[in-house]
Amino acid sequence: MGGGAVLTGNGGSANCWGTNLAGTNLAGTILAGTILAGTDTSLRSPIINLSGIPGGTTLSFAFALDGDTGNTLEVNVVDATTGNFIANLVPAIEDDDTDTNWETRVVPIPALEQQVRLVWRFKGLNPGFPILGAYIDDVVVRANP
Repeated sequence: MGGGAVLTGNGGSANCWGTNLAGTNLAGTILAGTILAGTDTSLRSPIINLSGIPGGTTLSFAFALDGDTGNTLEVNVVDATTGNFIANLVPAIEDDDTDTNWETRVVPIPALEQQVRLVWRFKGLNPGFPILGAYIDDVVVRANP
């Protein structure tokens, strides 16, 4: 269950990606930095060329998740040209506490030998109270030794 607060990026950094940062939307509505009912949003990486890396690669990233039952964050690999789904790297994560602490995940990316994009997808239901959603920081893709 949510109720935490994200005040900075991971480790105190000044930048991170978030589902609904505070501000004003196009309709002039002031947003309080919480998700809206039915939020379904994605962060797509730039194109990553995995050609010529036969041993595969490893993805590491930090995330902070503030949600309620049914609000999820997942990470997928898609074809850079077509956008077609290739693989799920991180199955849907649900928030399970009242804290919104930064956590780090390290996951293998299979040897795909093609250009891809990584997609972090947050899906939020109708929250019964203000929740922040998902925040991503410190994304690194490295070739396996």
